[in-house]
Amino acid sequence: MKKIFIALVLIFAVTSAFSFTDLYKVNLDLNGNFKKDVAGGKISTDVKTGYSLVTEIPVPLKIGGFKLSAGLEYQLPRDVEGGGQISYFNKYLVFEKSIVANKFHSITPLIKLGQGSASTKKGMGDVDDGLFYGIGVRYKLSSLAFAEITYTVNSGEYLDGDGAVKRDTEYSKINFTWGSKLSPIKNAYDRYSSMH
Repeated sequence: MKKIFIALVLIFAVTSAFSFTDLYKVNLDLNGNFKKDVAGGKISTDVKTGYSLVTEIPVPLKIGGFKLSAGLEYQLPRDVEGGGQISYFNKYLVFEKSIVANKFHSITPLIKLGQGSASTKKGMGDVDDGLFYGIGVRYKLSSLAFAEITYTVNSGEYLDGDGAVKRDTEYSKINFTWGSKLSPIKNAYDRYSSMH
């Protein structure tokens, strides 16, 4: 019930921001893998498929020809093989530049860079905040929607043993995203409402 409540609050917050951000996304997080350093090597465990709620706000600035956006992503908790749950709240910048663009479609490589705050449950142990980064490509299907695939990583640290040693962690995944632009829908709704 708590998960459902959090999800509904986040969905409301994202959808309420349509008129400002003009963009919302839902990520399907696939092929997740959580690694952590231990004395003498690494431990790697699979992470089950999960969902993330995302909003991105265009920034009126270009760097080296790249358009910028500021993004927020909340990963709904997902199970880690062997026990435990993990989720992240990511704050990041998106650098993007179209290589093919016309009124019908566009192809846009993108880079994401920022910080992630981890949340763990069910005995998994605390994980510190760390770097969030990703690389991917977006394909615009129309003026209303697009698809995006991105490889992203959340890095961090945890206290090993008696807490005397900090060791690295890494949660990697493939994000498949279906996004929708709201403005044309919102404008059509506003015109319809004004006529009735």
